[in-house]
Amino acid sequence: MKSLVELSLGHFYDLLYRNRQKGDYGDLLHFEAAEVQPWLGEAQSFVEKVAAIVESRMQS
Repeated sequence: MKSLVELSLGHFYDLLYRNRQKGDYGDLLHFEAAEVQPWLGEAQSFVEKVAAIVESRMQS
């Protein structure tokens, strides 16, 4: 079965999800700007990919 997103974007989503869970349910969690800054480009790529999938599915 063909994946809708690249494996690297799936791993990135997993990273974000795990950190979201830690932030929501763990003890006080703090991220430094330098730690999350590199995620911005990947997040943009992920959003663009998901938007393209949604658009293509809406046109089908």
